[in-house]
Amino acid sequence: FGIGKDKTKATFDDYSINTNYNANFSFNNYEGFHVTTSFNQSFEFLKYASVGYSLQSASPDEFSDVGVNFGINLQGIIDDQKCSESSNQIFENKNYLSTSFSRKQGFESIVYDGEYQYRSKNHAARGYKESFNSASMGYGGGYYHNMDRTYSPSLQHNFENFAISASGKFGFTALGFEGTIDATVSYAEQKLAEEEEKKTTQAYGYLYLNNDLESDNVINDFNREHDGQIYEKTTALPMGYMTYDIYNISSPGLSGSFRAFRNDIGFTQEPKVNVKSNSFSGGYEAAIGNMVGPGIDIGYINVSSESGTWDDANSMAAQFKFDSETKTNNITEPFYFAMVGELTHSDESDFMSKWGGSDAVQIKVDNTYFTGANAEKEYNHGIGSYNIAIPDNANDRQERINRSTTIQSFTKREVINLNQNTKYKIYGGAQMEHIVKMVVTSADGTRYVYGLPVYNIEQKDYTFNVSKDNYELEAPVPVDNLVYYSDEQSSDGNKSGKDHYYHCVTTPAYATNYLLTEILSPDYVDVTGDGATPDDLGNFVEYTYGIDNTPADGIENYEPNVPMFEWRAPFTGNDFVNYANYYQGLVSDYSDDKGTFVYGKKEIWYLAKIKTKRYVAEFEIS
Repeated sequence: FGIGKDKTKATFDDYSINTNYNANFSFNNYEGFHVTTSFNQSFEFLKYASVGYSLQSASPDEFSDVGVNFGINLQGIIDDQKCSESSNQIFENKNYLSTSFSRKQGFESIVYDGEYQYRSKNHAARGYKESFNSASMGYGGGYYHNMDRTYSPSLQHNFENFAISASGKFGFTALGFEGTIDATVSYAEQKLAEEEEKKTTQAYGYLYLNNDLESDNVINDFNREHDGQIYEKTTALPMGYMTYDIYNISSPGLSGSFRAFRNDIGFTQEPKVNVKSNSFSGGYEAAIGNMVGPGIDIGYINVSSESGTWDDANSMAAQFKFDSETKTNNITEPFYFAMVGELTHSDESDFMSKWGGSDAVQIKVDNTYFTGANAEKEYNHGIGSYNIAIPDNANDRQERINRSTTIQSFTKREVINLNQNTKYKIYGGAQMEHIVKMVVTSADGTRYVYGLPVYNIEQKDYTFNVSKDNYELEAPVPVDNLVYYSDEQSSDGNKSGKDHYYHCVTTPAYATNYLLTEILSPDYVDVTGDGATPDDLGNFVEYTYGIDNTPADGIENYEPNVPMFEWRAPFTGNDFVNYANYYQGLVSDYSDDKGTFVYGKKEIWYLAKIKTKRYVAEFEIS
């Protein structure tokens, strides 16, 4: 049900006031009864400027808002109209400046529009009509504030939507007052596709990027700045960037940070998402006033949308893609590590020049009715024709990058295949592609071996509704921003609130850090191949961790001090296990309050021994 009033008041010839007020009443079985009101008022002065403001109360789906808009018609100020009566020619310059601000969005935009127009009248011969010639040129510009939204990769789900609605509208006019009565009955449903209730997705980090065009269920580790909707007149797409890991070193004689760099150029991809929607609608309306105008409408809408990797008709997708088989100097090296801030050098000066160097380039995209959009392997520098072809090997480095500090990484598979000596029990769930050992060689030749990966075995992030019964108008009572929850609420059987929300993301095992196990001098040589022992050449420092479980055969074997330590955040002690961080939703809605906590298991290793050629230091833990 809605009712509104429009009123225009002109007190003097040089300004006018426009006022609008609306009230809407709604009820549904999900949100209950709501009243939404809005008030708008604008002022116009001498046709030169306009100022307006709006007030809007909160609705079930949105917060309340206050907005201000301001505009200046510069036509009256910049009087650039010239007229020549003898030739019946008119030159006219129109200008308009506007801006807007709202409490929710802040400063939104400032826009300047202009038009230069020429008109002339041609005298006609007897019996013919006069003709007119005109020409115009528009110009302008503006600033639109793009909110600082960012994108983070996450699990995406396929949804199925269904909606049906019926409406009726009755309008009337009496004594200058206009009113309408609206009634709408609707049913809407959104649900996960049956196969989506529990979903496993393959995720690839920066080191393992491999554009798999055959898979629709892939997550890449990247982010986008100023992410948002894309429209027909969008001038620049959100820029994506890789979110690589930063490694920090803290060792005797060596400290700093390093990161990985790719030797190839590829694209980021997102998992494919399908959304299917079906909606039916019907309505009837009538009005009483100067005339009666009944009407009826019936509608059906079927929409199916899909988002994901652009793999069809995209030549660039096959050209620029991350590849785990990238070779430099005939050696497979898809990535390399380098210290942050270290000046590196490349002998491959033409690597970037193959696809435009440091200039911004524009890829050729053909768009036809029959084939759709197709990205071709041609580009330009933003102007001119697309006459620069991209070579087949343009996205791979062919030469290694020179660096003074060498950082080597070894996967579990490589350690096994190379039969590298290790005395530690590596977590059994470690994948063969996981890095389990790193060696850093400094500029003076000293080697720092980090040969013990410490694993976070499991991590679960829970978020769920902690509201009380739907009909209890009372919010949960948090204590120190913590809220109690039941076992049912933290499960997929959650019945709290109106949405029965439950979400759990499980992250499998990963290494959180690598412990320093050896420091080897520049002249160190392992004479017998059995690791750091007194018979080796040069000097060494060996660090040993964990519990010694060396068997009778003498082969060293060390295990974690705590093989499976359970942790959670927030931690409230044994007496408060079922407490979670409290996140209040809308203050006026008691059914949308959420609780969240993180739970996991990890290894704990303590330092047990430090050994050199001459000294041994042992540590006792009690």
